[in-house]
Amino acid sequence: MKTKTKQTKIEFDITKFKFLRDLLLIKAIRPEGTNGLVDPHSYEDKPEFGTVIAVGDEVKDIKVGDVVRFGKYSTENIRTKGQDYFIVHSEDLSAVLKWKN
Repeated sequence: MKTKTKQTKIEFDITKFKFLRDLLLIKAIRPEGTNGLVDPHSYEDKPEFGTVIAVGDEVKDIKVGDVVRFGKYSTENIRTKGQDYFIVHSEDLSAVLKWKN
């Protein structure tokens, strides 16, 4: 007879983690449609842009708050509290958005 094991769902605040080496924690930026809503067709794909939430101690030229572009399939995806986060190696970033002042 098979017994059903109860799986515990754990919610945690990923932003409280300390990231090591060259790792970055990035909060996904989802493209909005013309009506201000997230386009459901683009939501199916992994996002390519995000805001840096935390940086590892070996990351040099990227800081918290930067908007970055990363490879779609070079990330580890974490979904917690209804938000998508990605853990990315700094070498997998392809661009950092620089704002003009």
